[in-house]
Amino acid sequence: MRTKIVLMLVVMVATVGLSRADEKPLERVELDKRIATAAYESALLGTSLFNDDKNYEGCYRLYQGTLLAIVPLLDHRETLQAKVKLRLERAADNIKAGKWDAPKGAFELRTALDEILEEIAPARNGKKGATMWERLGGEIGVRKVVDDILLAAAEDPKINFFRGKKPDPKIIGHLRQTLVEMISENTGGPLKYTGKTMAEAHKGMMITNAEFDAFAEVIVKVLKKHKVDDADIKVLAKVIESTRKDIVEKRD
Repeated sequence: MRTKIVLMLVVMVATVGLSRADEKPLERVELDKRIATAAYESALLGTSLFNDDKNYEGCYRLYQGTLLAIVPLLDHRETLQAKVKLRLERAADNIKAGKWDAPKGAFELRTALDEILEEIAPARNGKKGATMWERLGGEIGVRKVVDDILLAAAEDPKINFFRGKKPDPKIIGHLRQTLVEMISENTGGPLKYTGKTMAEAHKGMMITNAEFDAFAEVIVKVLKKHKVDDADIKVLAKVIESTRKDIVEKRD
């Protein structure tokens, strides 16, 4: 049931709002943005199904449904469209031949999702954007960075990320969005921060300087992993440090 719900949501992301009767058809740039978002969200959810739930077939079906929804929207990118169709066929042939290998099929389709992202929303590759937000890869790039930060922070005992409580997906989802908004607001992006003040958001958590330092260190490591320029890392590090006085309650 969970897999069906996830698949439905991803397909909706890929197709809903592409055009409406009372609006003009989407420009290619906006269409590409939505295609890339659907591909990225599918890859993210699929990774969770594959690694966390060990649901290989569910992951395969998720990727398959997403790609089947995206393929008709790639008519302006014929070469990419052909690549995606070929990978769908390869994955299907693997199953038709009686060699039910869901992990292999999932990897084949994940490659197609990665190819879509690489062409439509490529990595920075050292190119300079007009704003830091652009140099970070825009919203898709920033969300990748934030996801890696949250994952690394959750696994680092020095940070005590969950403060002894059971992880709440809703809270993590909200935190993910607010971090993306914070980065956007401080790097020339279009998103505005809509969360609480730093003092309000962290009140009562009794965060220490050591925990703050550990989290800041994780952020820098992730930024380096994503090949963010040193100059941009220094700017973001200053932004992080400016929040210390509002976040740290327990001096150590």
